[in-house]
Amino acid sequence: MRAKILIPAALIAAATIMLIIGIATQVADIPMRVFARDLRSLSEDGGAWLPYYAGLLSTLIIMVWAAGSAMAFLAAGLVPARRVWLLVFAGLILTMAFDDAFMIHEGYGPSVGVPEVAFYAVYAIVAGWLLVYSLVRFRDGSVLAFLGGGAALAVSVALDLTLEGQYFFEDGAKLAGALMFVTIGPLTIAGARSDWSEIMSHTVQRH
Repeated sequence: MRAKILIPAALIAAATIMLIIGIATQVADIPMRVFARDLRSLSEDGGAWLPYYAGLLSTLIIMVWAAGSAMAFLAAGLVPARRVWLLVFAGLILTMAFDDAFMIHEGYGPSVGVPEVAFYAVYAIVAGWLLVYSLVRFRDGSVLAFLGGGAALAVSVALDLTLEGQYFFEDGAKLAGALMFVTIGPLTIAGARSDWSEIMSHTVQRH
């Protein structure tokens, strides 16, 4: 894609997000600072105090989710043969980042009648399709990264659903899975470049 498409798209996205937030502040009568300020500052406004490292691991995992999604979107643009799989994968982990950031499956979902397990079921269905598709069509390191990341996340989900207060192991497994998912984009790009180099080498040898 060219700059004349991507740069305006980025500006439109920013304007759209700010418009939605601006409308929400007026319609729901929510102060702008609730949307704009960080949780530590908002806690201090409410009379509570949080240390600067509060939520460090949770925030780190969200950052890793976002990085993995960005790498997958980049790979989708560079490797057309895997574009559909990569776009679905990128959308999945971006959704999980949003979920983690705003506690959708733990807070908002149950408050409107959607149980936590329903979110996990949807994630599992999408992940299952990604797994089958990758096992059938791909033969490189990205498959191993997906299997390893998926296994680590499955452990995290199992701990979340069965045990209370196991934050070290639950979030440790989630961090491991998220980091393995970050590698999928680069591994896909590297594999595609290797295949292309091999094709070019055979072409030169024939001539």
